[in-house]
Amino acid sequence: MFPMRTRSLLVRRGCLVSIAVSCAVILFISACGSERGNPRYAAERKLFKARKLKEDVAKGGMKPEFLSKAVDGYRRIVADYGEAASQDPDIELLVLSAQMELAELEFRANLLTESRADFERAYDLAKNVPPARANALYSIGVIAEELGESAAALRSYERFSEEFLAADSLAGTVRMNPRYLVTPLKLAELAGRLDAPEKSARYLAEAERIYRHLLAHESDSALLKETQFNLLTTHLQQKRWNDGLALVSELRKRYDEPGDRSSLLYIEAKIHQDGMGDLPKALALYQSLVEKYPEAQEAPNAILAAAGIHRESGRLDEAMKLYDTVRGTYKDRVAAVVEAEWQIARILELKGDAEGASLQYRSIYTEFSETLQGFEAPLRIARNYQLKGQKDAAHAARNQALEHYEKLAAGQRAMGTKIMAEEYIIRTLSEDTRWREAAEKLLSLPGRYPEYTPFRENYLRAASIYERELKDKSGAIETLERCVEKYPGTELAQAAQKELARLTK
Repeated sequence: MFPMRTRSLLVRRGCLVSIAVSCAVILFISACGSERGNPRYAAERKLFKARKLKEDVAKGGMKPEFLSKAVDGYRRIVADYGEAASQDPDIELLVLSAQMELAELEFRANLLTESRADFERAYDLAKNVPPARANALYSIGVIAEELGESAAALRSYERFSEEFLAADSLAGTVRMNPRYLVTPLKLAELAGRLDAPEKSARYLAEAERIYRHLLAHESDSALLKETQFNLLTTHLQQKRWNDGLALVSELRKRYDEPGDRSSLLYIEAKIHQDGMGDLPKALALYQSLVEKYPEAQEAPNAILAAAGIHRESGRLDEAMKLYDTVRGTYKDRVAAVVEAEWQIARILELKGDAEGASLQYRSIYTEFSETLQGFEAPLRIARNYQLKGQKDAAHAARNQALEHYEKLAAGQRAMGTKIMAEEYIIRTLSEDTRWREAAEKLLSLPGRYPEYTPFRENYLRAASIYERELKDKSGAIETLERCVEKYPGTELAQAAQKELARLTK
């Protein structure tokens, strides 16, 4: 409901946002001072070469051939000097640097399973280097979130909290990276996702305890500011609206920078809108924010929020004007512009202008193809035809959607975009009741994207299609047997065996 301030933003799966993983600790800086012929000099040279290969990977668009060489370079360092690391502290740091940089590189290449495994190894190697150990453990949690594994992410952040946010280590941890302060909030959010509201409430209480402790004992102004904004987030997550408003008022007195004032004004408006239901007050605050801070990060979002209030209240023309303002004034704010474009299409639908809406959706997926709205737009066109009873037109629109998604999946795009396109291909085939093609597509993806572990569950999805949609029991059984054979000993294989037992009893 309430967006966290940028500095304490929670990562959402699918947003393709990297946080802690992107700041792997570079522990070994240069080769100066080492003598030729000794092991440290040789190891330093190999690390230098691996880093050069890593730069080539970035310049080459993460091409597999470049990536493989860089990964091999880092792995050789760890393998060749791992034993010597226990005898030489300098080599120990060098090996740890290689391991951390390897894990980060894999994360950037979307090799999430491999990256998590290598951060686990880095965590073990960093027993004598707390900053690297903390970074590795926190990154493991981030990757679990990226993979959609909420339970695993929860466990990782719990480990982090126990080791690095205990009373005797808290001060040192927040000086390593103030970002770590959001850990209790992440835990609360993950517990909420896992339908554990009592656990979520406990984590929020723990967050408040930590933040109040820091406020009482710390003197660093930047850290105190970070902590106060996190405490505000805690109040909002707890739905303590009056406490939130009181803290907003206090923070406004303390922090007079335009960025802080615009952020606090936006949060105050959201409290009145979503927490207290006072829409006139919220509208007034949004308008004040835009008038006082037109260049602020929150300004286009304030206009979008105000437009949403008008739209929900049936004032469509007023909403349309505000959406036009966003796309005309904030052309460089892509997320805000595409949301405005999407809502304009929705208003055209509400007004009964199906043709205008379809043209608008077409513009969205042409100009903003890699956004969520860009992925949804082609299917929205097909849906409008379907609602009007024009089945042939709906089928043709889905074929156009398939062509669009297939181009995205086949092109030189980021891995996240390609994966999203593959998912929308399956969804399009399903909505067009082309079930056999959907099942075949599902089964082709684990082999094409072996690094993307969620695709392994496609075996269960395909088996369900064979059984329920195609009435092909033998096809379902064969698919489940392939799953058990391919992923023995995993939770996925156990789920497949359970389904097999049901189908064959």
